Amino acid sequence: QVTFVLFAEMGRAPTLNLYGGKDHWTTASAMLIGAGIRGGHAFGALDDQARGSKIDLSTGQASSSGDTFGAKNLGATLLALGDVDPERYIQSAPLTAVMEGF
Repeated sequence: QVTFVLFAEMGRAPTLNLYGGKDHWTTASAMLIGAGIRGGHAFGALDDQARGSKIDLSTGQASSSGDTFGAKNLGATLLALGDVDPERYIQSAPLTAVMEGF
């Protein structure tokens, strides 16, 4: 009955800056573990410049006709996992690919 969310609010740039360090990056990762989660899968994709690609929310695979996955989608996914209609609170669709039984 518990789902854990491990999330970073930002990522690190895929290349080094002028000082040999890494800058902040707009693409981040999240890991969902627990009740209602399809385990053993990775969803999403990066383009050739390491930016998040559009994905099909039902499969989690890259799709040029898909959606850009963002914070609202993550929130909608968590609400749906808690059996709450995300449309009532967030006008965004959940990533059903990550959810068991969808």
